[in-house]
Amino acid sequence: MTKILIVDDEAMMRMVAKRILSGQYEILTASSGAEAMDVYERERPALILSDILMPEMSGFELHDKLRSQYGDDLRVMFMTADESQAAVDETQYRGAVGFIRKPFQPNALLRRVEQLLGDRVTVNSAEDSSDSLTGLPTKDVLEKLMIQTCREKSGTLMILDIDCFKLVNEIYGRNIGDILLQGFAEIIRANTRSGDIIGRITNDEFVAFLNHVSDEKAISSISSRINKGLVDYAHELMGEAMSIPLGVSVGAVYVPDSPCEYEELFNSADKALYSVKRSGKHGHAVYRNQNSDPNLDDGGLQRFSQMYGEVQPHNGAFLIKPESFDYLYQFLIRYTITYHREACKLLFTLLPKSPNLDANCYAEAITAFGDQISAMLRKSDLIAQVQDNQYLLLLPEITEPNADKLIERLLRGWETKAFSATVNVQYEKEMIDGDSDDDDAFAPRRSTD
Repeated sequence: MTKILIVDDEAMMRMVAKRILSGQYEILTASSGAEAMDVYERERPALILSDILMPEMSGFELHDKLRSQYGDDLRVMFMTADESQAAVDETQYRGAVGFIRKPFQPNALLRRVEQLLGDRVTVNSAEDSSDSLTGLPTKDVLEKLMIQTCREKSGTLMILDIDCFKLVNEIYGRNIGDILLQGFAEIIRANTRSGDIIGRITNDEFVAFLNHVSDEKAISSISSRINKGLVDYAHELMGEAMSIPLGVSVGAVYVPDSPCEYEELFNSADKALYSVKRSGKHGHAVYRNQNSDPNLDDGGLQRFSQMYGEVQPHNGAFLIKPESFDYLYQFLIRYTITYHREACKLLFTLLPKSPNLDANCYAEAITAFGDQISAMLRKSDLIAQVQDNQYLLLLPEITEPNADKLIERLLRGWETKAFSATVNVQYEKEMIDGDSDDDDAFAPRRSTD
């Protein structure tokens, strides 16, 4: 069987790639460049699938060292979460045989490897039966499996929902969110058995059927391990400074020996899930019957508090989408005027210093500026990227002298960043004075840089 070496400092990504390829190839793994060189010396794999960004020795450095020792026939395919064109250009310059972005779709990775090795591999022909991101059954296929299983087998049906997942996409980007989802699918796999059924039913919600499990201690143990696995992987993926209160809420229901309908069981597990959400999240609950547990009701204010309280406070300004900014903006303006407060509106515009500035570099500078000012603002401040090169800020409860000091601090902090050499930053400031007697509280006190 053809050997492939997977090199990645993230254990979860090694696990994902290994699971996808192990049915067709003999998979070797290494967690660092140094370890990869030892494995290559012993095993001489036909292909190396290597991450680019790794501590101590990058994928590019590993490629150069191996080529210097073993010649130009070495076959290396790089993988990375970097979305820039520069990453692709660099792999081509290095002479790599291929490139794939993480998170990769299972069939896409298999096909890419097949092309590079010239093998005939068995790729899932019914692509619509598998979730393109995780390789798990799609919602429709899963439902058919669950309907049959719940009628024929006993066990436990579980719904697993990632708490506060929206913040991952909002703060770190959808690409990182997809990688986290892919890793979460592997975490569930690692904590269930081969005969169990698992699948993804919404973006961040999964379902599992555990064959012949009807012990709450077992459910509690699985829930705890999955929670710990997710948090550990999130820190590995996003850094130890990651402060999003991620976790997993699990709602479960026992499936008796007698035939049961999946839809009814799912609704019961869903009620148990919401009881966990209302109780603080990051735990599990087993549904028995609605009358025996007052927490498993269908309505009430608490449920709506949970539904709309998904986004938890985090450090820095409150990042919102432009289409949502208008509603919060109007509310805060009304609040400021009604209760005679002060607030400040700021519009930052970033323009290239050189007409020849690379478009990717310009985009990266704009993103870096947004990250910089967001981290320096208060949790009560609002920020939205309203144009490709513009950020609109609303700063409640701030006087004009303090607003001026804040602007000075933001710009001074930006000047210490490398990207500041590539763009000019312009701003417009407008104070909102709730004590003003003017009919238009927005116009009188406007200034620009």
